[in-house]
Amino acid sequence: MLDKHEYYKDTLERFLQLSDSEIIYAFNREVGNQGWGSIRAAYLAAIHKEFSRRNFDFSEIGDQQSLSFKRKVNLFGNKLVPVSE
Repeated sequence: MLDKHEYYKDTLERFLQLSDSEIIYAFNREVGNQGWGSIRAAYLAAIHKEFSRRNFDFSEIGDQQSLSFKRKVNLFGNKLVPVSE
């Protein structure tokens, strides 16, 4: 079983293979999920890192320290925009 650091690194490597729409899907799948643990924290941190690597503007849902998983997003150009409810 991988520890959280190995899982984080493996997840980052897998994210390199995903399209923009697939990484957005990965983010949106986590919206509303109340579960928590070190492996999930590593997964969410990897999504955050991948958004930065792709130069996405995620200023409407977070900053360099954290992301909000309260609302799903769409990608317009390189900007992540929360979906209207």
